[in-house]
Amino acid sequence: MTYLSQRRSGQVISISMTTGGSGYTAPPAVSFSGGGGTGASGVAHMAGTQVESVVITNGGTGYTSAPTVIIAGNATAAASVYVGPVIPASFVRSRFNDLYVFDGMGRGLRWDGSASTMQPIGLQKPYKGPAVTIASSAMAGYVDAVNVARPGNGYSVAPIITFSGGSPTKAAAARAEVVGGRVVGVTISEPGAGYTSAPSVTLSASNANGAAFTVGVLGSVQAVTVANGGTGYTSAPSIIFSNAQGLTNANAVVSISSSGDISSVSILSGGTGATGAVTATLSGGGGTGASLLVGMQFRVAAVTVTNGGTGFLTPPSIAFQPNSSDTNSSAAAATAAVSGGSISKVTVTGGGSYALAPTVTLGDYDATASATISNVMLGTYKCAIRYIDDTPEKFRGPVSSSISELVEVDVQAGASSLTWTLAHTGLDSRVHAVELWRTTSDQSVLLFRVAKILRSAANFTGTYTDTLSDEQLSDAEREGYGLLPVTLPSGQLNARRFGVPPGNFAVACMFQDRCWLAVDTTGEKPNSLYYSEVDEPESIPLENELVVQENAGDSDAVVALIPLGSFLIAAQSRHLYKLSYVAQPVLDASIMLAAYRGVLNSRCWDVMAGVAFIADSYGIYVFDGMKDQSISDPVDNYFRDGIIDFTKASQFFVRADLSAKVFRFFYCTATDSAPVRALCYSITNKAWWEEHYAVPLTAAAPYAANGQQGLAYAATGSGFVRMAGYSDNGTAIPYSFRSGNMEIVNEDGKQGVSVLYTPTTGDASLSLSRYFNGSDTPRQNAVASDRGDGFVPAAPGSASVLNMKRTRSALGEASGVARAMFYGGNEERSAGADRHVAIAFAGTQSSSANAPALHTVIVEGVK
Repeated sequence: MTYLSQRRSGQVISISMTTGGSGYTAPPAVSFSGGGGTGASGVAHMAGTQVESVVITNGGTGYTSAPTVIIAGNATAAASVYVGPVIPASFVRSRFNDLYVFDGMGRGLRWDGSASTMQPIGLQKPYKGPAVTIASSAMAGYVDAVNVARPGNGYSVAPIITFSGGSPTKAAAARAEVVGGRVVGVTISEPGAGYTSAPSVTLSASNANGAAFTVGVLGSVQAVTVANGGTGYTSAPSIIFSNAQGLTNANAVVSISSSGDISSVSILSGGTGATGAVTATLSGGGGTGASLLVGMQFRVAAVTVTNGGTGFLTPPSIAFQPNSSDTNSSAAAATAAVSGGSISKVTVTGGGSYALAPTVTLGDYDATASATISNVMLGTYKCAIRYIDDTPEKFRGPVSSSISELVEVDVQAGASSLTWTLAHTGLDSRVHAVELWRTTSDQSVLLFRVAKILRSAANFTGTYTDTLSDEQLSDAEREGYGLLPVTLPSGQLNARRFGVPPGNFAVACMFQDRCWLAVDTTGEKPNSLYYSEVDEPESIPLENELVVQENAGDSDAVVALIPLGSFLIAAQSRHLYKLSYVAQPVLDASIMLAAYRGVLNSRCWDVMAGVAFIADSYGIYVFDGMKDQSISDPVDNYFRDGIIDFTKASQFFVRADLSAKVFRFFYCTATDSAPVRALCYSITNKAWWEEHYAVPLTAAAPYAANGQQGLAYAATGSGFVRMAGYSDNGTAIPYSFRSGNMEIVNEDGKQGVSVLYTPTTGDASLSLSRYFNGSDTPRQNAVASDRGDGFVPAAPGSASVLNMKRTRSALGEASGVARAMFYGGNEERSAGADRHVAIAFAGTQSSSANAPALHTVIVEGVK
């Protein structure tokens, strides 16, 4: 794949800032000098007026030492270069099937499982924040609310809302919400823009009309005033109230002055039952010309519906309108009932007090409302941008970069819009779009997405006009809405958590839904562990660091990461540390020393059945998370006597074959340039043997095919091979076995080797050799003979040969039992006596017809 084949040594793998400098108004140029290589390039990332970091955009080629980093201005930085051999890649798969590659020789790689090429891992954040300017500081508001003053009645459909006035550059629009024929609320669908004053709001007329009523009152005499006192009264006349309007029991007395005129009238009883105005006249007293005015006090007794009208969906409110000359009334109250869209009845609930009979009005036929406006923007805002790729949401996409630096915009005089100016340098190829993020006014904790601009859009590099008010920006129903806390309540990173994994860590693994990194190829952080955010293998900010604090009194470094059940084993060369955590490593991680054994390299371990099989410089052992136990004592001489060439340990690897329950440790001797042999351990019978291979094997990985699990091995120059079948691509496979030395006992010549085997269908030769007294040379047969026991000694050869073919003899089929005799003298008085013997079997197989199957071997005459 593209990029994977380009893995190489001699690149710039990291840059650390020495000083960020000061006074920068724009990102400075970055260049590299020296180091013996070419092609390295980088981009300065800013934080205000300082250089925050330098991001490598091209690691270059051919560097044999660290080049000098040249940053225009007064910032300084130092580069690191990896110049060793190519490091075996560390592959990590997420639960969304993405594949990630780390090797410590530069930026890691990502494959989404379907593309024809790989991509650099993660997305580098924008090299600087956006340039954001205030488009206009004049009052240019938007409609932020419409308040219903009168709900109206009879609306079978929502009324049309019209805004007028205010001189907008863009008119507002709204829709009414109607419940039971009344307007209960107004939702702004378009706040408009550019309003210099609040517009007036008009709602279209309702469907209710035509209702008419008469008001029935009952009253009494409240007061009588003298309109004309008359003359000539010698005694008080009597007062008579008219009763045509139903007044009864009213009574009053008249007073006269010394000059003979009517001076006043005192009410003794106001009476009851008057349905209208009442008059008063005088009788007797001897005078003439006097006149009186009667003041009444009425209460509403009944309201009669003379026309129920139409279009009333709910009972309207009833209002009583006093006569225009009635200046001292108190309101009556009544409720209406509606049937079939008409008012069917009015019930008086309070009579009120009136000097003249009032009339009935329905005050809410048509709804009314008023608008308020606000500035689009007012206060201090923080603005930032970030990049995203096109990973689908179902795969937890899109993958995003960290945000840029936060740019502050002070809009103290109000503004109708902001203009974002976008520029990009060092853009990753997988960037699909840029997102614009802004806070609401006067806070810097929560960012809201303003817009997403595709890379293919014309204004991806250019300008964008932002007209969102705070209410619109924070409206969760808005299309394109997004919320991004800058930090979490715990203080952890959030908007800046999407850091690209550092390119100088060579070992990676997945543990508890996080990607973990270790083994710093620069050597600066030999015991640092970095971890990703949950289910975000590409998000590994430098703040997500744990350090293995050594407590073994020995300077050591982490060389491998081993996920083992509920623990992550940070394996050093000579020590194992157990790491565990509950939810947040930064808060609750625990690291403790677990064993005084280590591992040779990041590939010299494997896990089978919950147990780790690990190879270090002392041998091979198992670790179950609690204790370690050596299993390589029978082959200890390989480690102790220099058979294994540890100068080539970087090529060694381990693989456990679960199907065969066999553990293999692939290693080199002094004559091997790459592993062509392995020490093999049977987990079932705890036996060791050595295997040799026709081609060097450099790595192994599990695979699944036809519903079965297997292992594929990478062979130098030969692609991939499987340990299956009976030959090496048609070439017969040799096999051999040699026992340890066994002491010979004198049992009257009963010395021999018996073998129980499965007869084969084809010719299959099994040779048996005998080694006496620790010799590396087998003892020669003196003569050829055939005793009929299966094994045939050959002379002057050194081996006895058994043809395991079922039909090797015309006398009958082979029984599967064979015996070979050997003779060794152990006379104690003889200086040349044989003391020990070892036996060895050897043969070849090329097909199922001659594949051997030995079940039992019995050696007689030894102990």
